[in-house]
Amino acid sequence: MTLTNAPVFDPASLPLVEEYYAKFKANPASVGPEWQAYFLGWEGAGGGVGVASTAGQQSTDSIAEAWRTRGHLVAQINPLKPNTRTLPELEGPERAKWQALYGASVGLELGAIREPAERQWVQQWWEGNPVTPDNATRQALYEGLFQANAFEQFLHKKFVGVKRFSVEGNDGVVPLLHQLASWHSAQPKAAMVLGMAHRGRLNVLCNVMHKPLAEMLAGFADTLKPVAGAASSGDVKYHLGKVYEAKYGSAPITLQLLFNPSHLEAVNPSVLGVTRARQEAGEAALSVLIHGDSAVAGQGTVAECNNLMGLAPYTVGGTLHLVLNNQVGFTADPTDALGTGSQPYCTDVFKSLGVPIFHCNADDTEACWRALRCAYDYRQAFGKDAVLDLVGYRRWGHNEGDDPTFTQPSLYSLVRPHPTPAEVYKPLALAAGVSAEALNRLEADYTNALEAALKEAQAGYQPKAGQGAALANAPTTTAEANAIKRLAEIWAKPPTDFVYNEKVKKVIDERMAMLRGDRPLNWGAAEVAAYGTLAQEGYKVRLTGQDVQRGTFSHRQCVLTCADTNQRWDVLQGLASKGGQVYVANSALSENAVLGFEYGYSLMQSSGLTLWEAQFGDFANGAQVVIDQFIASAEAKWGQRSNLTLLLPHGYEGQGPEHSLARPERFLQLCAEQNLRVCYPSTPAQIFHLLRHQAKQTELKPLVVMTPKSLLRNPAAVSPLSDLLRGAWQPVLPEAEVKQAKKVVLCSGKVYYDLLAKRADMRTDPRSESGASVALIRLEQFYPWPAEALAKALEPFKAKEVLWVQEEPRNMGAWAHVREYWQPQWGYLHYAGRPASASPAVGTTSRHSAEQAEVIAMVFGENKVKAI
Repeated sequence: MTLTNAPVFDPASLPLVEEYYAKFKANPASVGPEWQAYFLGWEGAGGGVGVASTAGQQSTDSIAEAWRTRGHLVAQINPLKPNTRTLPELEGPERAKWQALYGASVGLELGAIREPAERQWVQQWWEGNPVTPDNATRQALYEGLFQANAFEQFLHKKFVGVKRFSVEGNDGVVPLLHQLASWHSAQPKAAMVLGMAHRGRLNVLCNVMHKPLAEMLAGFADTLKPVAGAASSGDVKYHLGKVYEAKYGSAPITLQLLFNPSHLEAVNPSVLGVTRARQEAGEAALSVLIHGDSAVAGQGTVAECNNLMGLAPYTVGGTLHLVLNNQVGFTADPTDALGTGSQPYCTDVFKSLGVPIFHCNADDTEACWRALRCAYDYRQAFGKDAVLDLVGYRRWGHNEGDDPTFTQPSLYSLVRPHPTPAEVYKPLALAAGVSAEALNRLEADYTNALEAALKEAQAGYQPKAGQGAALANAPTTTAEANAIKRLAEIWAKPPTDFVYNEKVKKVIDERMAMLRGDRPLNWGAAEVAAYGTLAQEGYKVRLTGQDVQRGTFSHRQCVLTCADTNQRWDVLQGLASKGGQVYVANSALSENAVLGFEYGYSLMQSSGLTLWEAQFGDFANGAQVVIDQFIASAEAKWGQRSNLTLLLPHGYEGQGPEHSLARPERFLQLCAEQNLRVCYPSTPAQIFHLLRHQAKQTELKPLVVMTPKSLLRNPAAVSPLSDLLRGAWQPVLPEAEVKQAKKVVLCSGKVYYDLLAKRADMRTDPRSESGASVALIRLEQFYPWPAEALAKALEPFKAKEVLWVQEEPRNMGAWAHVREYWQPQWGYLHYAGRPASASPAVGTTSRHSAEQAEVIAMVFGENKVKAI
C-alpha cells in the first residue's frame, strides 16, 4: 500500500505511519513532500510517533534531523540562566557539531517553515555558511552597543526617575538595525520602514535615526523652544517618529520610523501600508517591525497583519520581525502572557506564516548578527517574513520609576548584577583583533557628544521647523463630458467570451445609459464616475474593504465575474492615464489591520484617493484604535497628515442594532482643530463632487462619509448627468420648492427622503394644510461646521423655530453636535427623533416601522417635538 498524501488516519494505520516515519528519519527525501511537512510539523510541535529510540540506534542523519527540528528546545538562548533541558533523541554522533549549530546561542525553528524548498534553503544557509563579521563590522557592532548603553546611563543619571522606557538588556537592537540598513542600502532606491513601541524608541531615534542629541535632552530638560507651524498639542518623547536620509559608505537609504501611540503593536499595519506605497513608487522598501514579547503574543493586530501578508492587495515582499524579549511584560511573567506547557514561545503567532523563527541570546551579539543576516537573505530570496526573538531582559521596571522587585524578585536578582551587552562583547571583539585604541576613541567621542548636547539643551534648543500645512484650496470637481462618455464606452466593451450574470447585466445596461445621459444617475454610477474621471486625469485611486469590488449591497459592480469561467473583469483598470489608475480590491475579513494599512498607505499620497469601506458602518468599531489614535489625532500630535477616506454605510431600514448606525456621534466627538471632514451626502452628484474634491485638495484631511444603503436604489435619490458637469460639493442643500414655510426642518441623509415622501403625500391629501408648507434643508457636512452655508439656507424663512430631525436615538447621531454649533439667531432648535437608547436600533421590522412613522409624525404636527 502506498500513501502519497499525508492523511488523517485512524489507530489501525499507526504501524504504517511508523514505517514512513522511520524512512523519514533515515532520509527525509525518501518520503513525499507532504509527509516531510507532516513529520516536520509534528516534531516541531514536540510530537513523536511512539517508537522510542536509543542513541545507539540512531544514525547520523536521524541525529541531524532531530537537532534541526528540536534543537531549539535545548538552545542556550537565555542570557540570565542556562537551559538545562535534555532530550534523548539529540544524543549521538557529532553531537558537538549539531549543538553548535542548533543548540548554542541561536535556537532555529526549522520545523516552522512550511515549504520544503524554503526549509532546505535555510538549512543549507545555516549549516553551510560559516559567515562571521570582519573586524570593521565588529567595531561597528560594539559602537552600537556602547552608544545604546551610554545613552541610557546618561539619561538615568542626569534625569533620575524620568520615564524613558530603556532598551537596556536588549541593546543589540541598535547595532543590528544599523547592520540591516547597511545591507539593504545596496538595493537601488533603498528604504527601511520601522515600527516599534516605546521600549527603546528614544535610543533608536538618536542612535539610528540621528535625532539630534541636544533636541532629545532638551525634551527631558523641558527647554525645547516652540516651532512655528508645528503640531498644535504635541506628544510625549517616546511616541515620536522621524525620517532620515542615511548613508552607509556611499550607499543611500531612507530610514523612516513611524509615530506610534502607547497602544502596543497598533502601528504595525501602518508600517506595512507605508512600505507598500513606497514600493509602488519604485522604492526597494523593507518593513521592520520591532515587537515586545508580551504584546506580540497578546495583541490581535499581529495575527491580522500576518494574515494580510499572503494577500495581493497588502503584500510587501516580506517583513523582518525583531522581538525585544524582556522575559516579562510590565508585571506579568511569561506564564501569565503565554501560558504553561511545552515551552511556549511568544513568537508562536508567526508559525501561521510558515517562515523561519530564530530564538537568539541577546547577549551573543555576533550570533544575533548571523541570525539576522540569514533572516534578511531569506526575505530577499523568497519575499516572505522572518522572525528574530531576541531574548534579553529589562534592566529596570516597566518604566524607570517602577520597582520590578515587587513582582519579579527572583528575576531581578539575576538582572541586577548582570553585565551589559557592551561589557559582554568588548573582550570578545578585542580578542578577535579589533583595535583597543579605536574602541576607546569611539567611547570617548560619544561620551563627549552627550555632555556637549546637554549643555546645548540647557541653553534652550530650537528644533528645525517642519513642513507647514498646505493652504486650503477649492479644486474644480466637475468632469468633462467626454471623460464620462469614455466611462460608458469602457463598460460596453467586456472581454471576449465574457458572460454576464443576468442580474448584473441589468445593472450594467442601466449604468451605461446613465453615463451616456439617457437617464439620471444613481449612487453607484456617480461613485464609479468619480473614480474613473480621476484616473483619466492622472490621479491614483485605491479602494479596499470587505466585498468592495461588488459592494456589500451590489451597487458598485466594478470588478465583474464571468458566469461561465469565473474570469474577473476589472473594468476601471482600462482607464489608466497619465499615471492614474483605479485599484479596487476585496480585503481580508479584518477592520483594524486593513484600516491601519490604508492609513499608512495614505501617508505617502499627496493627492488622489485612498479609501476604505466598511461592510456596515458600525463595523468600524473593530478599528477604533486606528480611528482615535491615528486618523483623528495624528495631525495634532505629530503633524502627520492623511487624506484617507472612510466609507461607512449608514441608515435605518429595520436591519437591527448592528447594521443601522455608523456611529456618526463618535466621529463628531473627535472633531476639533479642523482635523476631519465628516459628511453625509444625500445625492449621487454630491458623492461625485465630494470624492473628487477629496482627491484634488491640497490641504490633506481624513474624510469620513456616511454612505447609503436603501438609497442606492431609491428612484428619488438620483442626479442628472448635468449635475456632474457643473457645480461643486455643497455642505448644505437648501430647500428648492417651498418659498413660504410654516415650519423649517433641518436633517441629513436618508430621513430626508422619508420626509419628502410624506410631504408629497400630504400635498395630495385635502385634509392636510400643513404638509405643503414644511421646508426641508439638508445638512450634508457636519464638520467643519458650515455656518455660512447654513445661515444662507435658513435666511429666506426667518424662522423663529427650527426642527432638527434624525433617525438615530437622541444620544446618537448628530443631534449633540448640531446643538453644540447652533447659533441663537437662527431660531430656537427643537429635536425630533427616537428617544435615547442603549442599543442603536430595535431588532424587528415591525418595531422599526412604528418608530420611523412616529419620527415622521413629529415633523408634520401629529406628535409633539422635544426642544433643547
